[in-house]
Amino acid sequence: MKNILMIIPPERFRDDELFETKEELEKFGHKISINVPKNSRLFGQTIGKLLLDKND
Repeated sequence: MKNILMIIPPERFRDDELFETKEELEKFGHKISINVPKNSRLFGQTIGKLLLDKND
């Protein structure tokens, strides 16, 4: 299994693309990390806000 880093924009990303892709990769045992360029708050187009864990 692999560690996968998903880098997405902090605003107006497609929630369904992020969460569906993440879910499918996790089904195969991959560890997913999500990161954004600016801060730890994400604002999607449909679901809304997502807070990320701070990076170590």
